[in-house]
Amino acid sequence: MSEATVPIATIEEISVLRENLLTTKNIENDYHESDVDAMKTDDDFLSKFIIHEKFIHGHTRGTQLHVINYFKFRRCLRINDLEIEKLNPDLLTKQLVYCYGKDKENHHLVWLNFSCYNKGEYPLLEYQNICIYLFEQIFWLKENPHMTLVLNLANISHKNVEMKFIKFIMNTFQKYYPYLLSRLLFYKMPSFFSTTWNVFKRLINPKFVERVAFVNEVELQNFLPLEFIPTDMGGECSFKYSSSYYLENAKELKKCGKRDTIEKYDTTN
Repeated sequence: MSEATVPIATIEEISVLRENLLTTKNIENDYHESDVDAMKTDDDFLSKFIIHEKFIHGHTRGTQLHVINYFKFRRCLRINDLEIEKLNPDLLTKQLVYCYGKDKENHHLVWLNFSCYNKGEYPLLEYQNICIYLFEQIFWLKENPHMTLVLNLANISHKNVEMKFIKFIMNTFQKYYPYLLSRLLFYKMPSFFSTTWNVFKRLINPKFVERVAFVNEVELQNFLPLEFIPTDMGGECSFKYSSSYYLENAKELKKCGKRDTIEKYDTTN
């Protein structure tokens, strides 16, 4: 989404949304204290939902429900209790998901390599946690809380594709993390995956679909600078992933964020 097309959230709209949420039955008892506190005190937090609803739907009628569903999503996955030690250490050694570089609009680049996803190798929740933990850090950044997600589909087979995981990724950005996703890039989508995409496309708001692009090595350069495109994708980036990078990067993002979602991890230990 370019800056020119971004709607705004007015002070009045934020105040009305907050007042309506505060009258929601049992909201302070049903949801995590830190989530309710953000709703009460953080205008930027509420503005993300208003902006998202305006951009996707053209109005704000569903904003209150959107916030409530976000709270429910966090409660269901126990996101506020998600700590670095609870991530599967074996998955951290894989290059499944990581944040490195910026796109041409200066949004954070997150890479999700489907070749590292093997259906049934680990419980779905463990794959979800390692993704959500990273998305969470970017969502709560004080500045530039936006990301472009590159879905690397090169050299995958059917064993790397699970509908529940793909649905989770799509819903995460469309329903739960408002105004987080700037662009979704499908890199080298194989023909068999196109059927999967066509199923999900019918379930996704057309405005959200506008953020999606299907790219090869040449087309990827329309969105990303060469310095951040891996050499095996036609770029100049020789970055090598490691589990320690994931941990260090998450900690650095957290330092620039509003919430302490990394409580126990300390690189000095």
